[in-house]
Amino acid sequence: MAKTVNPKPQNLFDTLLLAGGVAFLGIWVYEIGVRKSPFKESYWLIMLCLACFLGFILVKGQQAQREAKQPKATETAKAKKSPLMRASLQKKKK
Repeated sequence: MAKTVNPKPQNLFDTLLLAGGVAFLGIWVYEIGVRKSPFKESYWLIMLCLACFLGFILVKGQQAQREAKQPKATETAKAKKSPLMRASLQKKKK
């Protein structure tokens, strides 16, 4: 049986914010273009769209800041290797 991988809750939240923004934008375009409703009646849709997009940008910015503070996995893996292991790896590369 294949292992099912649960997505991180943060990635799911990002996806929902982005999908919500696109959906509200689509509904707003439909309201303005097809139904010919006045802007003041569909103003709330564009505000929800902008709120979703700005929330998405905020969450992604916070994630980038957290990742910048944490050391990369490759750097920590290199630091954990013993000098003997590094020397043997350098000989194999040559």
